[in-house]
Amino acid sequence: MAKKVELKLLYALSFAAQLGFLIIAPLAGFIWFGVYLDRTFSASPSFLLTGLFVGLAITGYETYRLLEPLLDKDKHDKDRT
Repeated sequence: MAKKVELKLLYALSFAAQLGFLIIAPLAGFIWFGVYLDRTFSASPSFLLTGLFVGLAITGYETYRLLEPLLDKDKHDKDRT
């Protein structure tokens, strides 16, 4: 029984790490790239805002894709009862 609890804990930690990476990586990357382009072309804050919105869109989409199996499982469980 303890092994099953450990596996669930590892799965939860893995899921949390993956979710955190999916949120921070696109946002940080596109914001950094936007700042770089703003400095290169002296177009502040155009590219920064574009990078922010692109990063948010990608983050939202990837988060939905990660959570979709869990949402479908909950919906399937509710339909059974």
